[in-house]
Amino acid sequence: MTSGIRIGASVITARGMKEAEAQLIGELILQVLKAPEDEGIHQTVAEEVRKLTGRFPIYEN
Repeated sequence: MTSGIRIGASVITARGMKEAEAQLIGELILQVLKAPEDEGIHQTVAEEVRKLTGRFPIYEN
């Protein structure tokens, strides 16, 4: 059996994100993991995710 968090790097790159954005995603995940009960952190991270994904939208053909 495997365990851990799987992050889809192919989805990150398909959106045009690079190393800096991957680093940010890791930092955001870590913030939530360090404070799983902190709703303030969850809200802050959610807003950062909205900003990040807004800069790198998914385009469907």
